[in-house]
Amino acid sequence: MAARQEHDIDLVGPARPIVRGDGQERFGHDDFQIDDERRLAVCPAGQTSASWASTHSSRRTRVPLVQIRFDAATCRDCPLRPRCTTAGNGKWGRALTLREPAQRAALQQRRREQTTDAWRARYRLRAGIESTICQLVHRTHSRRSRYRNAAATHLGHCLAATAVNLIRIDGWHQGHRPEAEATRTTHLCRLLTHPSK
Repeated sequence: MAARQEHDIDLVGPARPIVRGDGQERFGHDDFQIDDERRLAVCPAGQTSASWASTHSSRRTRVPLVQIRFDAATCRDCPLRPRCTTAGNGKWGRALTLREPAQRAALQQRRREQTTDAWRARYRLRAGIESTICQLVHRTHSRRSRYRNAAATHLGHCLAATAVNLIRIDGWHQGHRPEAEATRTTHLCRLLTHPSK
């Protein structure tokens, strides 16, 4: 998210849905009122959080997170407990792990956007490249570079793209052609069918 703002790039992709435990009747993060300035959260039953701590996701990614916990005694006697938490009788009741406020706001905005027809139309354009990326990743193992320097990595990407084009040309000559109504035709397929255009 920070890189997106730093480089002024608009990511076109869906946000993951809110996790609600083992069913849609459970309370998700969006059912809690979060007050970042006062460092408090209010649950659907009106109880306030007992603990608020800044943390990180993992050693490798180091994504800044906020961990909010509710007191076990408060959760134990709550009539909404079955819809809220499966926490045992330890020190803490319900716990929430959220992203930092700026990232959380961007995520909520994306979730609202992706319900609109305009966003779906933009996302549909991305579908044309998805199969190419899938082939690059799975057939040529291009998710990670085998090389350390930029020149060798660039050459590796060029060779991988050439390999995918050769695989598609071979598939075309073998008779594996996409249905015209089902998928869009790539530039390479158009060149194979109509070389003069």
